Amino acid sequence: MGHSLGGRLMAACSKSLPSGSVASLNLLEAAFSHYGFSHSPEGAQGFFQDVLNNKVVRGPIIATYSASDTVVGLAYALTSRLAGDNTKAVGDENDEYGGIGRNGTQLLDSAKREALHKAGVVYAALPAGVVTNLNGSGGLITSHGDITNPAVTYAVACAIATT
Repeated sequence: MGHSLGGRLMAACSKSLPSGSVASLNLLEAAFSHYGFSHSPEGAQGFFQDVLNNKVVRGPIIATYSASDTVVGLAYALTSRLAGDNTKAVGDENDEYGGIGRNGTQLLDSAKREALHKAGVVYAALPAGVVTNLNGSGGLITSHGDITNPAVTYAVACAIATT
């Protein structure tokens, strides 16, 4: 589990491991490109695509995100834009510099999207080896640092419990 740049660190660590090494991967408002697991609109491979291609994670992969995440949505997007980095970066879902913590994964056909549930509301499925983007917009995730609230904690516990 990793929050913000810690999410990027966990994805990078996972990338270096053999198939089936990670039970679940929980990315909370991750600060890296929303194309990190897929490819940019121009076709450049996402830096963390090997995590999925090599089936490193044997359980669920969740990525929480929120329109209220201004750190990933604005600050990180501007920094990435200045660096010219769009395969490891951040903005809104139409921005080539957008990030997972603001938008969830983009251009990843295998990914699931659903609303983050309130604590106690069961998730129908958190499939193994698939990124499930959990949208906390609308009050369930109110800021970049809002990762210890009951809804996020419950989602992580559900992901871990399925492994």
